[in-house]
This record gives sequence, C-alpha cells and structure tokens, in this order.
Amino acid sequence: MVYKKSLMRKIYAIWLFRQVFNMTTAKLAVIGGLIWQLTFYVSFGQVVRNMPSFADVNASYTFLESALLNTEATTQVIMLGILILITLFLWDMRRKMAYSF
Repeated sequence: MVYKKSLMRKIYAIWLFRQVFNMTTAKLAVIGGLIWQLTFYVSFGQVVRNMPSFADVNASYTFLESALLNTEATTQVIMLGILILITLFLWDMRRKMAYSF
C-alpha cells in the first residue's frame, strides 16, 4: 500500500510537470526573455515618441523599416528570434485548436 501511494505521487508529479512545462510554455518563456533582453538595447518610449501616426500607413511603414534596418546587429537578431518564436507559437496554437474541435 505504501509503495502504491509513492508510485502514484511520482506519476502525478510527472503528469503535472508535463502539463506545466511543455514546448508551448518554453516558447512563451523564451519570447518573454528575449523581449526583456531587448529592453536593454531599445528605448521603447523614445521609439513611440518618434513614431508618426498610425493613420499615416506609408510614414509608419517607412519609419519602422528605417528603425529596424538602422539598429545594431544584436537588436536585429533579437527581433528576428522573437518573430520566429511568435510564428512557431501561433503555429502550435493553430494546430492545438484544430485538434480540439
């Protein structure tokens, strides 16, 4: 009986670990870490202050393109990593939604 309780506790612990720490959670954690790291390289307040109105789509696109192309390589790599991970995360969510119905 004691062995059964011990075994069941281990099984529940493994189940909980798999529920909490899956690849989707890992992707979200890495995205959060990259965004946090990006704050050391980019002053988001200054970017928002310098940005033109969103109503002017052409000026906004030109500004964002210029801002991204004229940053350091580190910032570009972090932004690329965030974009890739968000794409993979959305792909996972789409797959999970398709299987849930």
